[in-house]
Amino acid sequence: MSSTPHDILREANDPTTVPARLAEIAAQYPEAHAAVAAHPHCYPGLLEWLSRAGDATTRQIANDRLAQAAADPAVFRSSATAAAPPSVMQPTAVQPTAVQPSVMQPTQAYPTQAYPVPAQPGPPRTPRRPRRGLVLGLVAGALVLVLTGGGVAWALFFSKLGGAASPEAAADKLVTALVNADLVSAYGALAPSEIEAIRPSLERLASIRVDDDTTAGDEDLSDAVQPALDSFDISMDGWSYETESLGADIEVVRLVAGSLTIDGDPAAIANAATALQRSQAEVTGQPTSALDRQRDEIKSTLEAKLPYTITAAEMADELGFDPRLVTVREGDSWYVSPVLTAGDYAYQDGDYGDYGSVPTGDEVARYDTPEDAADGLTEALSRSMETGSTDDLAASLPLVERRFVGLYGEMMFGDPVVGAPQLTPGFEAETSGDTARVQFKDFILSLSFLGTSLKYTVNGLCVTADSAYSDSTSCLDDLDGVHLDRLDVSEWRIIAVRQDGGWFVSPLSTVADIASITTKRIVELSEAGELDTIFG
Repeated sequence: MSSTPHDILREANDPTTVPARLAEIAAQYPEAHAAVAAHPHCYPGLLEWLSRAGDATTRQIANDRLAQAAADPAVFRSSATAAAPPSVMQPTAVQPTAVQPSVMQPTQAYPTQAYPVPAQPGPPRTPRRPRRGLVLGLVAGALVLVLTGGGVAWALFFSKLGGAASPEAAADKLVTALVNADLVSAYGALAPSEIEAIRPSLERLASIRVDDDTTAGDEDLSDAVQPALDSFDISMDGWSYETESLGADIEVVRLVAGSLTIDGDPAAIANAATALQRSQAEVTGQPTSALDRQRDEIKSTLEAKLPYTITAAEMADELGFDPRLVTVREGDSWYVSPVLTAGDYAYQDGDYGDYGSVPTGDEVARYDTPEDAADGLTEALSRSMETGSTDDLAASLPLVERRFVGLYGEMMFGDPVVGAPQLTPGFEAETSGDTARVQFKDFILSLSFLGTSLKYTVNGLCVTADSAYSDSTSCLDDLDGVHLDRLDVSEWRIIAVRQDGGWFVSPLSTVADIASITTKRIVELSEAGELDTIFG
């Protein structure tokens, strides 16, 4: 018999509920988060997760109790011992890996138990719903994962605070966690500043509610994919790192020795690939007659290739440079920066010159208001286009983007932009706490093209073009042939954040915010069978 919300809340408030059950409730029932956080048997690891994934009330409760734990660890030790049966309290056996033991040790000041941290529930199998929900849901999910670097799933369902003692340890922690499919440790290795930049977007995505029903077709797809995932075996051997400083608190960790071996069941992998292709073909109306032959070809190819081993030297030959992760020090710990790692791969691949430098201290522009921040960024962008230097642009951005532009700005300009447009800033903002939603108000872009002067004035989602030949206005939410208003584009804004004593416009937060708004609507329209109303 399924539990009702009332049953769950009653269980979350029951003082006899054991820690392991509290973790299950927290993972599946967001409405019970506050009650779980206040429960006397909610252990520190679960409180950490709730302090990241919960709403404002839950985060406040969790943070208050974590502060209590830091001040008096015995409080949690005694309550956990009284609450949990012996089988829950037994430490989980740790499988040996190639990681140094010190890398994997927890960094919390209070004791940690072997209780579970909430994990994303597996896909339900009954009852049923229209098949389009699965396929379109996968498309929507892929959009968010691409735009946020895969961080959405980690940040919503897992949390493990504490980085590592050194750049090498941070890189090793992330690599080992991914090899072992340990998403908790993987999340703990990522730079908190980069997760924080997209937190509001993650919270919006966490609010998405979809129909839990599945069809037999969905079950067939799940049954085909899961064995392939279960069959994968990835191992590391003899990995060795070297580091290179890119500036204060930024280090590149390069893999210089070792090997990676990947193995799996060729038949299971071929079946999964074919099932995914068949699902897509059925939705798009494409023929499926060749899929069985393709499955046999995939299976035959994998049988000849697996297990597959590649060495660090071979990876370097393929890339043209050593495999690497960029790490940053935040507080007293080191973390992997997905943003800088992506930038470094692009920078190495483009064979640019020396790295730039990241503005610090008084070099950083700190603006008094969100509108000032948007104006300042616009003016810095204009100067960068005119001079080819991104120093002012980096100084006008928040920490995550400042590091990226400071180090890799040459990829953006390098030389002055010939015929660069003239930008006249104009913005208005709505502020809530340390975040502001900014939109255009009489923002002007002027340029000359083939001897003709062009002027574009932007207000909100609308652009008015003014030239010798035309004078017209177009709005993003009122375009011919496409109904972007169905994707809530009217809610799209530029995001500004208050950080380190000033306001900054955050491109990363802006992209994540737009992606979460759009994805939420895609899922809602998909569930309602109305996705096709965007076009036509």
